[in-house]
Amino acid sequence: MSVYLIATMQLKSGQTEAFNDTMTRVVPMLEHSGWKLASSYQHLIGDFGTVVNVWELPDANAFSDGLARNRSWPGYAEIIEELTAEVARESVRLAVKSPFSP
Repeated sequence: MSVYLIATMQLKSGQTEAFNDTMTRVVPMLEHSGWKLASSYQHLIGDFGTVVNVWELPDANAFSDGLARNRSWPGYAEIIEELTAEVARESVRLAVKSPFSP
C-alpha cells in the first residue's frame, strides 16, 4: 500500500519564483530516492505563498530512507541552502488514501 507524504510550505515573501526554480532540482533528487510527486498546488486565495506537495512513497520507511539517501545527491547542500532562503516554515504528514478515494 502506498503512503503519501503531504508537505505544506509557507514561502517567504517574494520567493515563489525562486522556489519553483529550486523545485526543478528537488523533484529529480527525491524521485531518485523512490518518491514520486503525485501533485503540487499553490494557493490562489487564502494563505498566499503556500505550496502543498503530495509525494507518493512505496511505504513509510521510504521517508527516512529517502532523506538519508538525498545527502549524497550532487548539489544537495546548495539545494538545502536555497530552500532555507525560500521557505519560512514547513509541515510534513504521512497519510494513506481514504477508502472512498478514487
